[in-house]
Amino acid sequence: MQKKLMPAQRCSLALIVGNKLGDGIIAMSLRDRLVENGYRVTVFGNAIEGLKALFPKTDIKPFPSLKEAKGAFSSFDILVYPQQEDDCGFPLAKGQKRLVFREDPRFHEKKPMRKIYEELSSDLLDCRHTYKENSSKIPKGWKKD
Repeated sequence: MQKKLMPAQRCSLALIVGNKLGDGIIAMSLRDRLVENGYRVTVFGNAIEGLKALFPKTDIKPFPSLKEAKGAFSSFDILVYPQQEDDCGFPLAKGQKRLVFREDPRFHEKKPMRKIYEELSSDLLDCRHTYKENSSKIPKGWKKD
């Protein structure tokens, strides 16, 4: 089991989501929880970046290349990988922390992923407030059928 990375310091966090659309959408509930608990969150992922119009209050950026990663992630206190098998090989800046959810045995339990994210973010990132909604919004001009 991983140790809690930081007390509830309200720091900057890069949420690095997988390139599968479903993983990215589920990770947005984690993003909402982190923001509700005071973290400044930027989401990185190519699939979810294509849907950023649905998440107007979220800073979403495309996945950087390995060459661009050091610059792209250097300003964040914590890099969080909710779905990846590993940390993608991105280099850490001095003092930066890395958290890979799959390394925690609870990640593999037979529960809804949102519940697993809730437990891990509570224990590892000191998130106490639970955000029950999804921050997505239908953009103006889109029809709701």
